[in-house]
Amino acid sequence: DKFRLMHFGLINEFRHAPAFWEALAEAMAENPEMQEALEVHLYGVMDDQIHHWFKNECPVASFVELHEPVSHEKVLQLYTTAAVLLLFMNKSENAKGHIPGKLFEYLATERPILALGDINGDTAGIIAQCQAGVTCAWDDKVVIKETITRQFEAYLSKETVLQDSAARAAYSRVQLTGKLSELLNQIT
Repeated sequence: DKFRLMHFGLINEFRHAPAFWEALAEAMAENPEMQEALEVHLYGVMDDQIHHWFKNECPVASFVELHEPVSHEKVLQLYTTAAVLLLFMNKSENAKGHIPGKLFEYLATERPILALGDINGDTAGIIAQCQAGVTCAWDDKVVIKETITRQFEAYLSKETVLQDSAARAAYSRVQLTGKLSELLNQIT
């Protein structure tokens, strides 16, 4: 019923993405229909400075709802209401090989993912392999805006995201636990 963008988790100085919010504002300015349909929900812990930015400087502040953290059970329910799941990865050198656990839950929802971070990193590779969405560089407003616009057009046309189910299944808890078990058995 709404073009609902949702993010779950911590937003701090390493996950703060002003370029994303500027690109969203530009996409909305070019597409008034998006203004009628858009809702942005951010669930989780947010640094005070970032919270202040959202309340006072965010170019789309009137479309953004900030929520306190909720239970994991509630998070799983909320995933199903999203048109697009946002994944803001850490903007730091030590984040290169980090794959957020949230990514695997996002994959299971079969909802489109819009990730911001290292476009050549492991997380971006998994998203691309599973055809589960797009990873944009942190400050690439042009690509971010194009991605948001494409995802909105897909939402309007009720286009189903055709993820690679075999690739996605390889990242299920059952498959990953099986691989871990095999590795542990090789140690003994």
